[in-house]
Amino acid sequence: MLRGWPGRDSVLEPLAVPVDGGYRMWFLATPHEVGPGEQPDFELHVTDSADGIRWDPARRFATAAEGYFDNAIYRTPYGWEMMLARGTNLHGTVPYPGQGLWIMRAATPSPDRAAWSPPERVLDTAAPGTPSWLGRGVCGPSVVPLPGGRRIVFLTGTHATASWPAAARRRWVHARRLPVPAPYFLATGTVTVT
Repeated sequence: MLRGWPGRDSVLEPLAVPVDGGYRMWFLATPHEVGPGEQPDFELHVTDSADGIRWDPARRFATAAEGYFDNAIYRTPYGWEMMLARGTNLHGTVPYPGQGLWIMRAATPSPDRAAWSPPERVLDTAAPGTPSWLGRGVCGPSVVPLPGGRRIVFLTGTHATASWPAAARRRWVHARRLPVPAPYFLATGTVTVT
C-alpha cells in the first residue's frame, strides 16, 4: 500500500506500467482536494516495486508549479509518450492555471524526469472554439496511439457553466424549476490530438 506523508496526505490517480524487475507507478500527491477559490497544489511522484505490493520511497516527477494532476503513459513506434493533464477548475476559480493536455517523450518509461522531453501542449481548453464540456479543463486521459502520430484521447471534461446561484436565478425569473444543486458538471468524451 502507498500512503501519503505530512504535507501531502493524499495520494491518488495511480498509473502503473510493467518494467524490467517489476512495476513503475506515477501518482498524484496533494495536501487535499481543491476547494472553491483555492489554487491547486498538485505534484506527480513516481515509485518502483518488484511485486506491486511493497513500493520504494517515492520521488517527485512533476512540481506543484507545473500543476499536473494525472497522466497516461503508452508505447509508440518511436519510444514512449506521457500525456499529462492538470486538475480541472471544478469551481470556476479565477485566476486558475491554464488547462489542457501536454505530451512528453522518452526512449523508455523512465522515472527520471531528465530522460523526458520538455512538455509540449497539445490541447488548450481556453482556445476559441473549445466545446463547453471541456471549458474548465480535462483530466483522466486514456490514450490510443494511431498511425501518423495521431492519438485518440478518452478523458473527463468539466463543463464551463454558470454558477448554481446564477442558473437558479435565471430559472426562477422564467418560473422554471430550480436546477439540482451541483457545484460542477463532468462529462466523458474523446478528442483527437496530433
